[in-house]
Amino acid sequence: MATKTDLKRREPIEQIILRTDQVFLCLLLSRRHNHVRIIDFRTGNFPIKKDFIASIAQREGIHKAFTLVERDEVSGWQRLGFLKEGTIPGYYKRSDAFVMGKVFNDPTVPLNRALDDKLVAVAKKLAKEMAVATAQCHMRALHQEEALSRAQRVNGRRTLTSFDPFGRHGLRLWLAVAPTRGAQENVISTEFQDCFGNARLELLFAPRTAEEQAAAILGLRTMMNELQNRGIVAAFATSRADDEGLTALFLAAGFRKTGKLVGHLRDGEGYIDEILWTRKLATPGEERPDRPEKGAPPNGADRPEKF
Repeated sequence: MATKTDLKRREPIEQIILRTDQVFLCLLLSRRHNHVRIIDFRTGNFPIKKDFIASIAQREGIHKAFTLVERDEVSGWQRLGFLKEGTIPGYYKRSDAFVMGKVFNDPTVPLNRALDDKLVAVAKKLAKEMAVATAQCHMRALHQEEALSRAQRVNGRRTLTSFDPFGRHGLRLWLAVAPTRGAQENVISTEFQDCFGNARLELLFAPRTAEEQAAAILGLRTMMNELQNRGIVAAFATSRADDEGLTALFLAAGFRKTGKLVGHLRDGEGYIDEILWTRKLATPGEERPDRPEKGAPPNGADRPEKF
């Protein structure tokens, strides 16, 4: 018979919480990628945080920890051995988020900036060749259940995500895109936070053809337009740092590279880096909440949204 702990550990993301009079930490542990996101609800008291994070990393065999903080907290996390890996402009609506990361198994992994610059330069040329303006594609909103089911049936494609949650209480939107009706549909999802005005975007699989690329780009733009209508000001995404095609796709969709997340994804027996992509959708105070949510179901699970 499975214990409660066993059942809990089968979840894609496990929460580990430390709450005392001095600190309040929530660790979101991804066993799929063997990393943990740290959500810090109380500033300061870094020695206590250091000991707790180190104990969890050792107990669970964690490869990497990362956290998103405001500018005034960066130096405190640097004292704990975390490195600044990127920024998300407007993540907190009126201020930026700094992504701080620490790799436990190999803390001296170098950032190969020359290789990064070369890949982006090649991808920029590819992005210019991606014809989108006159492209046609088929789009439709999805229920969460159908979207998650499609993530299990990709007809031999390499999936880029399993749509695991990034935060604790995010809302979701789902959009299927394809070059034509009847073609294999890709899935674009966003997890957004109304309170901070930010959204994470994910793509189920990498497009193979120019037509699939154009459909994915149009789908990303459609999703971002919907987010802007809901008052979201900042969008971000990640992609494998070794994939020229995905790099070109995000550039063509209007994203900027604002960071590199070292050893962020588990890939077989090793780990690979991810590029951090960001796009500012609006300036705070200039959002377009012309379609306010009314009675939205939790996590967008009960009905598909209209685009």
